[in-house]
Formats: sequence, C-alpha cells, structure tokens
Amino acid sequence: MKRGNKQRPILRLKKQKPMPLPATPVPPSVANAKALSAILAAHSEVWRTYLPLRVGAIEEVYTLLRNEGVIYSKRVVHKCLQWHCRNPRYVAGLVVGASRYALDGGINGEVLPIEVSENNRLTKPE
Repeated sequence: MKRGNKQRPILRLKKQKPMPLPATPVPPSVANAKALSAILAAHSEVWRTYLPLRVGAIEEVYTLLRNEGVIYSKRVVHKCLQWHCRNPRYVAGLVVGASRYALDGGINGEVLPIEVSENNRLTKPE
C-alpha cells in the first residue's frame, strides 16, 4: 500500500511552570547579626556611615549590649562586625592616615599602612 504525503504531527512537550525552589531557612546567627547591626546603627552615627572603627571596637559593642540588656552570642557579634568591616563603603574609608572612631563618635587613632594592606588582603576576592 502506498502511504500518503501526509506529514506526521510534531510532538510537543507540555510546557510546565517552573517549580519554585524551596525556601532555605535563614540560620539564626544571620538573622541575629542583622538585628544586632540595626541596634548598632540606631546607637552610633559612626556605624551608620561606615567610618573606620577603632582597634578593639568589639569591647565597645559588648559594653553597649550589656548596657542595653541585650544578649547575643560571640558568633553573632563577630559575624556582624565582619559584615560591617568588609562592606565596600567601610573598605573605601580605610585609607592611610584616616581617623579611626569609637562608637560614640570620638576620634581614637588613625589607620596605619599595615592595616590597609591587611584589610586589602582579607577582602580581596578569590
């Protein structure tokens, strides 16, 4: 038998809507670090404007938290400071001879060349 010249239909796949990715839970340390950053921003103009912090500013953070009656773990405090100090606005302010500030706004030293080179090494993308 002879077949006709009728073309076979092209198979089409059903278009499915893309499945949304499951929401990944935010670790508590991340959520708490964001909350801590908000607390520090509310209390310190230096924190809000990303001015270079004095060496040992972590003690000031712990003192502020103690005075406020707020408790955060060491991990949260360090994560918050790490985010803050690696922010591009903060890094841009770290130039040799720039003033370092306490959280209350007082000048407390200046940025040294070794600190700038160390910060550049730590914030350098790999």
